[in-house]
Amino acid sequence: MDPLFSNPFFRRCNYNPLPSIHLTPLTDKIPKEIASLNQLNYLDLSENSLTGEIPRELCSLLSLEQLRLNSNQLEGAIPIQIGNLSSLTQIIFTTINSAMQFLQR
Repeated sequence: MDPLFSNPFFRRCNYNPLPSIHLTPLTDKIPKEIASLNQLNYLDLSENSLTGEIPRELCSLLSLEQLRLNSNQLEGAIPIQIGNLSSLTQIIFTTINSAMQFLQR
């Protein structure tokens, strides 16, 4: 079994090891293990019931071109390191928890 699937977050989804993933339905927090998907170009976690903060480990996905986190219950600060994702051309945060703070250190 892929070690990524030892995390319950990923066991509940249909994961295809391609550079594009749309995961739904998901609850709980975004796991730090998401950083192991280092060849990922497109990550869509929208329209779930994700809570907690965006993990800084997400900012290590240097191949990421599109990130969608809309329609979740995320809170806290968006990691400033997200600005280091030089390949990122689209990021969608709409309809997130009003407690979210944009680009705080």
